[in-house]
Amino acid sequence: MVWMIAKRQIHDTVTSLKFPLFLILFSVSMLLSTVLFQFHYLQSLEDYNVKVAEMRDEFSRQAKSLVQLGANWHKLHRKPPKLAMLSASGEDYVPNTAEWKSADHGSQYRVGRDNFLFRTTTQFHWTFIVGLIVSLAAIIFGYDAISGEKEAGTLRLISANPVPRAQVLWGKFLGLAAVLGTILVVGFLLAVTAAVILGHIALEGGDFLRIFIFFAGSLLYAAVFLALALLVSSVTHSANVSLVFLLLLWVILVVVIPGTGDIVARGLYRTQSQSEVEGKLRKGQEAIHAEFEKKRMAGEVTTEEDWRRWHADLWRAIRASDSKIFAANRTQQFTQTRLGRNLTRISPRGLFSFVAEGLAGTGLGGQLRFDENGRRYANQFGDFIIAKDKLDSESLHLYFQWAGLSEKPVDPDEIPIFEETDPTLSESLKAAFVDLTILFLMAVLAMMGAHLAFLRYDVR
Repeated sequence: MVWMIAKRQIHDTVTSLKFPLFLILFSVSMLLSTVLFQFHYLQSLEDYNVKVAEMRDEFSRQAKSLVQLGANWHKLHRKPPKLAMLSASGEDYVPNTAEWKSADHGSQYRVGRDNFLFRTTTQFHWTFIVGLIVSLAAIIFGYDAISGEKEAGTLRLISANPVPRAQVLWGKFLGLAAVLGTILVVGFLLAVTAAVILGHIALEGGDFLRIFIFFAGSLLYAAVFLALALLVSSVTHSANVSLVFLLLLWVILVVVIPGTGDIVARGLYRTQSQSEVEGKLRKGQEAIHAEFEKKRMAGEVTTEEDWRRWHADLWRAIRASDSKIFAANRTQQFTQTRLGRNLTRISPRGLFSFVAEGLAGTGLGGQLRFDENGRRYANQFGDFIIAKDKLDSESLHLYFQWAGLSEKPVDPDEIPIFEETDPTLSESLKAAFVDLTILFLMAVLAMMGAHLAFLRYDVR
């Protein structure tokens, strides 16, 4: 009986005008998004390769003297994530370049061909498309599944037969889920096929598996809104009332909560402004300068070597003070960001976005990984400078100052090169697992609510 009801629901939905409209809208959007991203990714990859080549050339020039390598600031560049088409998550705006010196990680900023005038526009990636179109399709398909049947009088006829209500509800759910699944399958097949044919992104086995998991998450996301549609349809007695209430709920869950989570977090947890951070940096540096000036005035700095050591100690003290202030500010920023993300998790769309971020390696996780890789490389480079400097008996071994490092040349081929590590498949799954689980529980709870509501529903 469940299958008969499901087949009838599939037939009624597929033969309606709303099915081809959503099928065309979703398929065209996915295809267009993939094609546009391919060219954008190719451009970003070209920019990245140019920056990496420039860094290698810079190393080759500075290898003529170890002190140039150890005392100069350099730049690290983040490789563009190839699965950002799943979820860009602000990838066009977050820092992709970090300044660094041996064993020291500096400021981060954005370089590229970005136009700041476009920063108010929405990023057209797969998560955005699924998040809006599929959730709306689930509501439009299911808003009248129960209340519409009551208005038409067919629900009373069904109830007149010895058919358990649970089978009626599950038959409708499975039928509508099959229709939504068809729309998702067609759209994903077109998008993946386009990505493979264009070939600008070198997709591997692990990437296809991530895309499949993203597809499964999309099905789960659709199931949440479909269950909510059946729940609301089972507590209202008019299809129009059900539609109005569901559209209001859709706006809240898909638009309002994901858009206000960060705003609420900023109000609940305050971070330091740029001027406050700069003020602390300035006061810390002034205090350190005053302390070291006392040592100099007291006659502790008499020889050229004393001057070099005094300057190196001054620089290390300032760096330690600056690093402490930057670390405290960054901790506050991460705390505020995580609070905003946790507030956004109230929404199924927020959860789905975080699932996509984890699988694509973008968003907060991608930024933290770039920061961690950069710091690891800075320490590795610093160890290299120290090891080379120790081989020069004439060096003062003052790290990492112009006046205290060896001036002997270095073999450019020995210089360690930064290689950003992509997240493994297990790391991606770990990042997405919690949000996938919560999304699944949302679907279960919504369906349980629909089941209980339909059992008490007045079909007359």
